[in-house]
This record gives sequence, structure tokens and C-alpha cells, in this order.
Amino acid sequence: MRSKWFGLAFLFCLIWASVVPASAAQGGSYHAPAVTILVENAPDDLEITMNLHKSNDRVIPTKLEKKCVAWEQQFRLFREGVFSVTDWFGNSYDLKDAELVLTSGGKKTVVPLPREVTDRMTMNNVLTLDYRAGSVRFGAPMLRGPLMLALRLLVAVAVELLIFRLYDYRDRHTVLLVAGVTLVTFGIFNFYTYGWLNTDPRRIIVYIVFTVVLLFLQTMCLVLFVEENTRNRTTSATFWASLLASAVHYFMLLLLPV
Repeated sequence: MRSKWFGLAFLFCLIWASVVPASAAQGGSYHAPAVTILVENAPDDLEITMNLHKSNDRVIPTKLEKKCVAWEQQFRLFREGVFSVTDWFGNSYDLKDAELVLTSGGKKTVVPLPREVTDRMTMNNVLTLDYRAGSVRFGAPMLRGPLMLALRLLVAVAVELLIFRLYDYRDRHTVLLVAGVTLVTFGIFNFYTYGWLNTDPRRIIVYIVFTVVLLFLQTMCLVLFVEENTRNRTTSATFWASLLASAVHYFMLLLLPV
């Protein structure tokens, strides 16, 4: 039992260590970006500047903050980066007639933000830029979220089945039960973390609470219905399987597109 609590404490410290620096860097507060742009078909050296047009014909070029997550390039415009502009809030009015200046290989390309896009924007909006087509559309790619959710679910199932395999659980009924329980519990888990593209890092506290609840639910279900081995062995296998799957799920949220 002591080893189980050590495992939970280790996971908590590991996640906390990765979150505290990010929270401290923000002065203890978090502000979502005014605009997040996901880029398709883009070169690795791409940089984006947004030209903001004011009513007095003044143009304010603002460089977007770039972040590469696995294969995806993300660019963000934060309100803090435009504080020098009076009465700028990042809403649809402030983005009227804005342009994206794409820089790659020493070449610059100007892509206007269409009015049908900016008119729909409020705050913390997501846009998709197709670099090759030079077009911008509102929202993230349609299949992006569902595909990444499916990937996280499949990885969670694979991790838990691997741990049960290492514990020498081989019965077909056990395999199906573990896979089913993992899909349901991590499906609920993914519903909570779905759309964490610009989440407040402090929500990790709730994530840890979800992890504990998930561990409890999985243990209850599998100890009651798995008959292949003793309850103590099933409890141990469930604990480590759920703990490892939760840790892998968290790092997938950090290292892959969300």
C-alpha cells in the first residue's frame, strides 16, 4: 500500500514541477491569447506579424508568439503585446482590416484577415491558416480535435493493457473488460481536457483530482468483475496501469496538439 501512495506522490510532484515554472513566469496569473493561429502546410522557419489598423490610419505591426507542438505550428497574439496601443481589446472591431505578414526564407507574403472571419471573433479565438493557399478560416481544422482525442484514448488503452499483461493477465474476458473500462473512464477524462489549447496551467489541480477519481472508479470496476486473479493483485495492476496511463495522457497534452 505504501508503494501505491509513493506512486501518487511521485506523479503529483512530477506534474507540479512542470507547471510551477510556467505559472511563475506569468506572475501568478494567466491571460488567454486574443488570437491563436494554427498553420497548415507551413515551412519550419515561418514567422508571422499581424498588421493592426487603427481608425486614424495608423498601422501597428505586432509579431505573434510562435510555439511548435510536435508537427504543428501555433502562433498567438496576446493582449499584453499590444498594450502600447490605446483602447485595444482584441475583439472583432480591433481586428478590422488586419493583415498577416508571413515571413519565410527572406520572402514576405501578406494575407488579409477576411471580414467574415474577424466579424465572428471575440476573445481567445482560434483561426487556421493554410500557408500554401494563403487563406484564413475561423476555427481549428475539423478533424484535428477528434483525431487527437482518439489517439489519447488508444494510447491509454494500450498502456493499461500492457501493465495488465506484465502482471500476467491474459484471459480474453479480462482484456476486453480492461479495454472497456479504460475507454469509458478516459473518455470522461478526455471530455474534461478536450480543447485545452490555451488552458490556464493552474487547472492541473483539477486534473490531479480527476486522476484520483479515475483511479478509484477503475479499481472499483475491475476488482469487482475481473476473476482471473486475486483481488489484491488486480488492485495493484489497476493502480499502476491507471497511474501510468494518466501520466502518459498528461504529457500527451503537453507535447502533442490538443
